[in-house]
Amino acid sequence: MRCDDADALIDAYAEGALEDAAPLETHLAACARCRDALELSRRLGARFAALPSVTPSPAADARVLAAAEAERAWVRSRAKLRRRLIGAGAGAAAAAALVAAFLVTPLTERALGVLPDLTDAAGAWLRFRVAPALVEARGTLVASLALLVALAVIERLAARAPRRAST
Repeated sequence: MRCDDADALIDAYAEGALEDAAPLETHLAACARCRDALELSRRLGARFAALPSVTPSPAADARVLAAAEAERAWVRSRAKLRRRLIGAGAGAAAAAALVAAFLVTPLTERALGVLPDLTDAAGAWLRFRVAPALVEARGTLVASLALLVALAVIERLAARAPRRAST
């Protein structure tokens, strides 16, 4: 056994927690450095055992609990603000989509030329990205209404696209 290997085992040996101590004991018999390390470990263990056990005062407990509650309150307020911002952003996006849907001109539709693909992509985006954020921010009813309005706009755009393609 080398000293590096013995260093990892000395503390456990000093506490009597080492199961197979024979290799370490053989090394300790031949190595003064490791015997000194073992003696130091035993002295430190004895000093730690002699230290009085201390329990925090009730005032210290109250301060720690108050700090933890203040942290929880801060986290809750941040989450509430985030939900409001997401809801406002989703509402603004839905309003912008509604305005854009009613302001799209035939010239713009012809210039795009990919309206059916865009409506499919927008529908998927609304169902899987916007709706969960709206549910988290404003609740299921508002999310359902916003999603229905957005889907109605998309359906209106999709209904206009085949007529343009058939002419």
